[in-house]
Amino acid sequence: MKNNQHLLTCCLLMCCLTGCAKRNFFPDMDDPGLSRFTAYGFNIATAYINGDAFINPFRGSFRGNALPTLSKISTSGTNDTLSLSWQIVLNNDPSLPYNGAYQDISLIIPVPRSFNQDDFLQWNAKRFAANSTGINLNSFNSSTGFFSGTSNIYFVQISRDNSNAASLTYQISGLFDGNIGDSILITKGRFDFKIPASSLNF
Repeated sequence: MKNNQHLLTCCLLMCCLTGCAKRNFFPDMDDPGLSRFTAYGFNIATAYINGDAFINPFRGSFRGNALPTLSKISTSGTNDTLSLSWQIVLNNDPSLPYNGAYQDISLIIPVPRSFNQDDFLQWNAKRFAANSTGINLNSFNSSTGFFSGTSNIYFVQISRDNSNAASLTYQISGLFDGNIGDSILITKGRFDFKIPASSLNF
């Protein structure tokens, strides 16, 4: 019995010391189903798609919110493409792995072939002109139908944490909206991510 109590105490202590990941969802009273806009690296993203609230899924107390990917994609044109993508689920049905008609969302931005991380930092507080950027749904789940349209993106904050040279991170927060033809309207989108510099390919 004492051994069991000792083991339980050790497990609880480890949980407290290592910290369990939290959902970091802070309801927006003005926009039901969406999280308030934050800029703390909470790894949370929400948006309305045709009036339904979508959110990046929660992977559990030890894994936290599903993380985004930020990558530069080579193209055959004069520019390459920067893609910021993350999985989404209906916020009123957080079952995993997927639900609803849409499983992932990607913000698509044309960039010069020479685009690098220093250039990315220059986007701090940058608004892209209306409809100068793209938005995709189901980029990675084409069996459910791929959708592509135009978007507006405002990078409210992009900063690099240089405090630990071995594990540099970028904190990225912003607002977006978009439309795919006349049938899909994406509104009041907001994201707040922390991305390891080691995961970037540019």
